[in-house]
Amino acid sequence: TPMRGTLVAQDPYTMSPQERSRYEDLFPQYAKPDGFIYGKEAVELFTKSGVGPMVLRDIWNMVDRPVDNRLDRLEFAIAMHLIVCISKKNLPAPSGALPNSLKALKAASSAPPTATKAPPA
Repeated sequence: TPMRGTLVAQDPYTMSPQERSRYEDLFPQYAKPDGFIYGKEAVELFTKSGVGPMVLRDIWNMVDRPVDNRLDRLEFAIAMHLIVCISKKNLPAPSGALPNSLKALKAASSAPPTATKAPPA
């Protein structure tokens, strides 16, 4: 079987376009006029999921890159998606780094292209 594409298919955290648009539709309800969601609003919404505060903090730290202590639309969608994966799909919380499929989404949205290369672990 060709290796290409199989990696994404096996990532249980992959976010479908439908899921993404659902999360992004929520975004304006919580975002400030400057187009970002800050900690207070995020905590309010994210804790409704029943996911513990330590896990939520880890998720925030994973998606808030580069760290500006606020989430843009995509970062918010990724955070929501991880919370749903944990609370509804019973997936384990990813530790330390975003799952590859979500990392790829974020890389695709961030410019310039040279910045998408991850430093060697």
